[in-house]
Formats: sequence, structure tokens, C-alpha cells
Amino acid sequence: MLAKPPSQITMAQVMQALEGYVPPMECLPNPDFCKLSPGCALRGVWQKIDEMTQVILTSTTIEELAQQHQTGTMETMYYI
Repeated sequence: MLAKPPSQITMAQVMQALEGYVPPMECLPNPDFCKLSPGCALRGVWQKIDEMTQVILTSTTIEELAQQHQTGTMETMYYI
């Protein structure tokens, strides 16, 4: 059972509840992870990817996913 209507539950909330923050690269939340972080050009790219991912997850609701889901002949089960 959902605590709120599916239109009020975002994928960002689901991800946070199940996995917590999952960065695309370990250096994003922890710059000391890599000695190259302070001057690394790729780190900026990964930051942009992370920001865009968060925008998408925040703007996508469970209701939208349910509406987009196409049921075929095979029953689909999602495990959480």
C-alpha cells in the first residue's frame, strides 16, 4: 500500500528510500576519494550528469510510470 497517491510520489523519493543517494561517481560526494578531483575536468561532467539525473527523477512520478507501462501477454512483477 502506498502512503500517498502515486501522483505525489517521485522516482527521486523512491530511490532515496531504497538506496539513498547514489552518485554516478564516488568523487562527487567525496572529493577526497580521488587525488585528481580538484582539477579534474571529468568531475564537472559527472556533476552535470548527476544534476540532470536528479531533475529527471524528481519530475517523474509513480503515476506517470504506471500510465506508460504497457501490459503485454506476460505479467510483469516489479520487486522492491
